[in-house]
Amino acid sequence: MEVEGNGSHTLYGGDGPRYNPDGSFNGHAVLVVPPARRFMDATLQQYAEVPDTERGTAPLLAPLPDGVGLGSAWLAIDRGDHRVVYRPVPADQREAWRKPSRQASHDDYRRAGANLAANVFDMLRSEFFRDKSLASPYPRLHRLIKALDEATSIADGHGYRFRPAGAAAEVRLADILSPDGAVLASHSLYDVLTTEPVLAALIETHIDRRRAASPDPDGTVLATLPGGRDASQRLRDLPGAPADVLHANTVEVLSAHPGGLWSDGDVLVSLRNLDLIAVVDLSDREVRWHFGPGQLSGQHQPSALPGGNLLVFDNGAAVGRSRVLEIDPAARRIAWQYTAGPPQHLFCALAGGCEQLPTGNILISDSQAGRALEITRSGEVVWAVQTRMPRTQGASRAELYRMAAVPASTALLLRGANHTNHAARRLADAQLRCTPQH
Repeated sequence: MEVEGNGSHTLYGGDGPRYNPDGSFNGHAVLVVPPARRFMDATLQQYAEVPDTERGTAPLLAPLPDGVGLGSAWLAIDRGDHRVVYRPVPADQREAWRKPSRQASHDDYRRAGANLAANVFDMLRSEFFRDKSLASPYPRLHRLIKALDEATSIADGHGYRFRPAGAAAEVRLADILSPDGAVLASHSLYDVLTTEPVLAALIETHIDRRRAASPDPDGTVLATLPGGRDASQRLRDLPGAPADVLHANTVEVLSAHPGGLWSDGDVLVSLRNLDLIAVVDLSDREVRWHFGPGQLSGQHQPSALPGGNLLVFDNGAAVGRSRVLEIDPAARRIAWQYTAGPPQHLFCALAGGCEQLPTGNILISDSQAGRALEITRSGEVVWAVQTRMPRTQGASRAELYRMAAVPASTALLLRGANHTNHAARRLADAQLRCTPQH
């Protein structure tokens, strides 16, 4: 890029991309926002040619030349007291960021990107931009600005964050929710998953198979359906089940994998109807890792273990037996499994789950049988409980959805001096009957 101002004119870089000795790309980054048809350069003031004026200290905001990206032609922006010429990376080199050296430093780049985003947002809520930001057609931006009204921004070696007025703790931009609980971001799992060619083919094949089996390929029945639960039930009852292609039953935010397979903030999802579990980066809209077809069948409750492996309850809907699996994601193999003896003695076609307890034992929810059991890693059942819930409308699809371990301090809340009158205790007494089996 070229920067002209303060009586000087400097070319940074050269006529083409420049790479560091380790193979990483050395360049200047801008934030491109295609839906707004704009791009922003929030760090332009680092160059000595940019004057210390109101215009110079504000981030550069300009239209995208082709409405989608920066294009390939040089782009000159005249800001009155200084001028900037951007030289976009050639189209055939725009995957430079995928080089192994860059991938090895992914977490560092991600933190830098988060800091840049917070810095940009801080500028948008500054006096210079605040009125324009609140007048923009972006409700999520409005809510973020209001959520951080009067907050102090902090930038140091630990990153860029905010301290809201009167708050005891600092928050990062990614941790902020609007005070009224409004949704600040939404993501389409379909859009993210189909960026991976293998998964795109899996999903499209699944859709085609359902469409072929459906008696309503042209949507005639769908057009006459009522709203709400009635529509959902009628769709499920149609042969071929043309609804709920993914059936996401787990969404868990992850910490970084010790081997670098995924990063802080990536999300573990379970897609029951695809027999698939995957780790996705919602910010970059990428699939980091996936596993399941041919191995899993209608699975539930995958979770990350401290060492980097994953635990998942494989319902085994297609084979008539359920099991608990520990998966080594780096090797894409089953590292450990528990199957009952005989296998059909643990079969939960719907719901169900498993979690690792602090002792290393596994708590299993056998939902349709209305029971939970704790097993050791050697497969010994050390505790079990059977529940019976009163049924009011025919057969229940599951006696319970899932059993979860809670700290003893939480359980003691039901055993205080007035425990018999405690609302939670009364509800539990009215709804559940538990018979310990060990």
